[in-house]
Amino acid sequence: MKIKITLIVLLISSFCCVNSYALQKNVTIYGRVSDELTGRPLEGVKVRYMKDKPYVKPAPIMVPLAPAATGQAALPELPPVIEIKEPNTSYTDLNGRYKIYMSSGVYNLTFTKEDYGKIREKVKIGSGRKKLNIIMLNIATYLADEVVVIAREPIYKKPSVSKEVMTREEIKKVSGPKEDVFDAVKILPGVAIGNDYSAEFAIRGGDPDETGVFLDNSWVSSPFHMEMTGEGLSGGLVTIFNNDMIDSVTLYTGGFPARFGNAMSGIMDIQTRKAGEGKMEGKLGISLIDSKFYFNCPVNDNFGITVAGRRNYLDLLLGLMASGDSVDSNMVDIKDVDFVFPSFWDLHLKMDYNDGKNDKLSFYYLPMANFTSLDFEGTVHYPDDDPRFSGKSSTYTIKFKWDTGGVLSYLLWEHEFSDKLFSLVTAAYNEKSYDYITKMTSEEPEMKLNLSEQILVRYLDMKAELMYSPSEAHEIRTGVDFKPAQVGFNLILPGSPSIDYDKAADHYTVTIDTLTTHYFLRSYYFSGYLQDRWEVFNRFYADIGVRYDYLKWNNDSMLSPRLGISYGISNKIIARAAWGYFYQHPTIVDFIPDLGGNTELVALKAEHKIVSLEAELP
Repeated sequence: MKIKITLIVLLISSFCCVNSYALQKNVTIYGRVSDELTGRPLEGVKVRYMKDKPYVKPAPIMVPLAPAATGQAALPELPPVIEIKEPNTSYTDLNGRYKIYMSSGVYNLTFTKEDYGKIREKVKIGSGRKKLNIIMLNIATYLADEVVVIAREPIYKKPSVSKEVMTREEIKKVSGPKEDVFDAVKILPGVAIGNDYSAEFAIRGGDPDETGVFLDNSWVSSPFHMEMTGEGLSGGLVTIFNNDMIDSVTLYTGGFPARFGNAMSGIMDIQTRKAGEGKMEGKLGISLIDSKFYFNCPVNDNFGITVAGRRNYLDLLLGLMASGDSVDSNMVDIKDVDFVFPSFWDLHLKMDYNDGKNDKLSFYYLPMANFTSLDFEGTVHYPDDDPRFSGKSSTYTIKFKWDTGGVLSYLLWEHEFSDKLFSLVTAAYNEKSYDYITKMTSEEPEMKLNLSEQILVRYLDMKAELMYSPSEAHEIRTGVDFKPAQVGFNLILPGSPSIDYDKAADHYTVTIDTLTTHYFLRSYYFSGYLQDRWEVFNRFYADIGVRYDYLKWNNDSMLSPRLGISYGISNKIIARAAWGYFYQHPTIVDFIPDLGGNTELVALKAEHKIVSLEAELP
């Protein structure tokens, strides 16, 4: 009997203890600790937590006096020694996650890790679970040998004529529903818009193709998607550039420096974001015309990768509305129409490497493609006013295909010899292909027609530049550029038609001879420049440059001197003037007689004379 009672007492005691422990440990605090800049999880972060107790004023220590009979001074009675225990401690795992079990109350949490600043948090929790994510900043981010604070730059220190710069944030705000950088620069002064559909624009009354486009110091031969939808073969609905990859864009609407050539009206210089800059991030987006993605990955402190891509879906939506059976008029019975609206895709890959000393490498790879097709099948009823086909009808089958593709790629190497001397070497590759096919057959009159136009244009651009800055207000820049190019044509063009009539069968046969043409041309383009920009005296700047261009296709030489000056009347008022010659050579297609070209063409020339006064209003 005594044993049974003892067992019951033990079971009850154990149950009470377990429930008491459960009541005490009824709170869970968990979360993730990550780096503020990179977003990466931090492993091994020490998490210390201590319950916050209210302050209690200690009672005074009463020291009894020794009896007088002893004749000795009484010693004070020391308080007992209190052992101070270290508060509970936990550490984050490989994924930067931590989990703490505790009783309800108010706690002080401290997060510490070597090379990172200490984080303190005060948490009050009653019961259940509480999530607490912590972001820590590396001490090296804000500790440096020297901190320099620069005020807003006075306007007179911006001496370039007709130059506008747009940041990444500004581009995103004004790039419109197509989210295109070309639409963003259309709001700048000196820019004219052709129409609301084409991405192309003109500068100061020039033609759209008179503006040179550069991507990170690399010339871009063809910046457009869906070229058939533009005002001409040079323009399209959107460009090949992705806003997520762009850091800034500089637009020169005249008087641009000597390092830019082969353009008569202006220059658009696009600078991309450094790959791996900031934290790891990715996003997906859907706009009115396309779907896209973007992913930025800092591999380590020296190397980063960025990938982005787009694919439009107008062909999928509008193609449904254009397909099906219908009757166009009394003359044409449309049996079936399958029209694929212009579709495109592009893929962007950028890699940046910095050895932390004197060298930086950048690699960019951008393939793209465009597709457009039209399949038509129907019956044509010929009018009575044509005696040869009066009262007859014929079934036609027509197929059109317009496909274009291309590749833009570059490798850029920047080397720092000293804090005053830099070099920049760029190797860029441009490729553009055109594949146009037309097929048509009919029963009466009997006719077969197969036409095609295949063009492949390639440019290799190799550029070497030196920049020397003897002082903050003086920069000398020089460079040479060698650009070999080749183009291949395979053309099957229509010739003169002939009509044969079989009176017995009352049957017409239309024969169209085709002309087959093959071209393969190879040549090169060479240029060099020298420009010197310095502050002659206080607030007076001069930019003197000269450029030489040579085109092997027609042995044409061009020498273009350029001069720009500016004077800061005050910190907020500046006067500028610029003069120079600017040349633009014909494209290789312009030299081919079978395509309407002329072998005697020479470069076009423009003379810029610009005077401006700029004031910054309060």
